[in-house]
Parts: sequence; C-alpha cells; structure tokens
Amino acid sequence: AGAAQSEAEVELIEVIHKALSDGRKLLFEQVEGRIASLLSAPSAGEGEHFLQVLEWTHCFISCGESFCESRVTNLRKHISRTCASFF
Repeated sequence: AGAAQSEAEVELIEVIHKALSDGRKLLFEQVEGRIASLLSAPSAGEGEHFLQVLEWTHCFISCGESFCESRVTNLRKHISRTCASFF
C-alpha cells in the first residue's frame, strides 16, 4: 500500500510539473502580446522615451527567455520592425 501511494504521489507531481512547465510559455505569450500592443502605441516611439522603452523591452525579453527556457522571437521581431520605423 505504501509503495502504491508513493507511486501515485510521484505521478501526481509529474503531472503538476508538466502543467506548470507548459503553462509558463502560454502565460508569457499572453504577456508578450500585451507588451507588443503597448509598443504599437504612437507614444511608445516618441523622442528620448523610445530608447528607455527599448532598454526595458530587452530586459523583459531576457527575463522571458529565462522564464520560458526558450528564445522569445515574436517580441524580438516586433522590436526590429519598430526600430526600423524609428530610425
């Protein structure tokens, strides 16, 4: 009985771990989309504020890549397009 309960607990922990791991990417994708929307606002690319926004976005991308354990591509593409239009 003890071994069966222990096995069931291990299975439960594995299921929870997988759900949390999969959920990280989905969560970050939602946040990433919202950040991209904010960056699309006309005021995001104005004057000296643009460089600060760019710096914060790169910091956010680094955090996101650590959180998701994968490369953040959508937001990087958005930043590239935004920079191209600014410069």
